[in-house]
Amino acid sequence: MQEYDPVSKSHDPDAPSSGRTGCFLELQTGVAQTQSQYFPMEGNSSLEWTEYFKTMKDLNESSSEELFSEDYDIAMDVVNEWLESPQGVPRAMFDSVDKFLRGISIKPITTMISVGTPYGALHEKLTGKRISSSMSFEIASADQEEVQPWLDLLDMGTFSSASLEAIPLSFMVHDDWVTLLHESVTKHGATYLHHLHLGHAAADQRDYDGAVAAFNASLQMRPTALVHRNLAVTLDDDNARWSHYQAAWKLALNDDRKHAKNLQRNLAMEMGGFLLAKPVLEKIFGNSFIKGLDEAAGCQKGSLCESDQVALLVLYQKQAAGNASDVLEFLQEWRFITPPQTLASFTGSGLWEKMVIQVAEETAGRPLSQLERKHAMLARPPPRRLLPL
Repeated sequence: MQEYDPVSKSHDPDAPSSGRTGCFLELQTGVAQTQSQYFPMEGNSSLEWTEYFKTMKDLNESSSEELFSEDYDIAMDVVNEWLESPQGVPRAMFDSVDKFLRGISIKPITTMISVGTPYGALHEKLTGKRISSSMSFEIASADQEEVQPWLDLLDMGTFSSASLEAIPLSFMVHDDWVTLLHESVTKHGATYLHHLHLGHAAADQRDYDGAVAAFNASLQMRPTALVHRNLAVTLDDDNARWSHYQAAWKLALNDDRKHAKNLQRNLAMEMGGFLLAKPVLEKIFGNSFIKGLDEAAGCQKGSLCESDQVALLVLYQKQAAGNASDVLEFLQEWRFITPPQTLASFTGSGLWEKMVIQVAEETAGRPLSQLERKHAMLARPPPRRLLPL
């Protein structure tokens, strides 16, 4: 079980009346028994299966000890018996629905209710073949911008000037796309975008030397925040990585193109996580990085800092400064996205208790007794979202 704690400015996770916090179960479904298992399929073949979901509320309310037996087979027998009852999903009903769904699964689509991601249609355009005679793939107008560079490559043989000026929103690493990129370089000449995508493909194949060479070639043709970021995650030397992160950050902050804010936010999150994982670098660069965030957008107000990696970096900086009140205020106000059980390993009630006692001792001007510490904590308990489940 995991706890759902929506990150909404109008939602207060500490208010019981909000009614929007609760437990949920993440289900892994499919034909194989687990997500780690797979099986081959013949070319041009299809596979259909039927799944159903049904609450077990009535079973749980009238359950016997067998349902919660330590012997899993006993518990499964109880569940299977319930499934065959009128309250469950009897096998005859399932087989009937499954037969109906199999019958219509191969029929061509006549009415499109919703369009998915554009990559099925893009693959069909690349190969000149339909993926399935009973499925329809389209590129919705909202997704056109995301795949336009690849449409350029297919239609024009190279990237258009508009694509070269836009922030890349997708990348391709399949062999067919890599071949097309190389052919484009041969026929039309290389651009920074060709090298950037060839670097992505090399990194996907774990050819990191080739990836670094391609990224450097892209950098020579046009310095971009993305290529500096890619070098930062590909190189081994931490100082070189941070130098590229800083260069990426400088370029991203001066970028006013569409989607630049998303680039800035993602980069801030990644840089914050990088510094958190490198204590030595965090001590050297963390404060100046946070200061830059404050100057750029106001870290307390969200925007670029709307990520837990950056929030934790801010928190550590405040803790290092020794101002317990600032730490408590930050913990109280920040709406962490990280689940409580994970967050507890970083901060949790332990840090809260430490800061509450520090503030109380500063106010009293002396160390507190054990009883006084207990009273201080009772007077200022930690927010519920900081407590592990």
